[in-house]
Amino acid sequence: MGQRYYCKYCGQSFSSLENLQTKDCPRHPDGFHEGKHCLYKGTQKKEYSCKYCNATAESIPALTVKLCSKHPKGFLSGQHEPIED
Repeated sequence: MGQRYYCKYCGQSFSSLENLQTKDCPRHPDGFHEGKHCLYKGTQKKEYSCKYCNATAESIPALTVKLCSKHPKGFLSGQHEPIED
């Protein structure tokens, strides 16, 4: 199986970087399908942490589906975003 590329906003996986960068993301920070997927540059982990509040989840989709209390746009005004290390 080849390399997979993951969106840091929604966790969706793609077989090519081109596919990731050309499709609209449902959890983009600008709004539902208001921007393209963005490459998650971190390593694969057993648990992912939010860079704003340190909330954790076992996958990027499980983390980013929830709203963040410390999001820069305001209380519960955006989804969690994984730390990229």
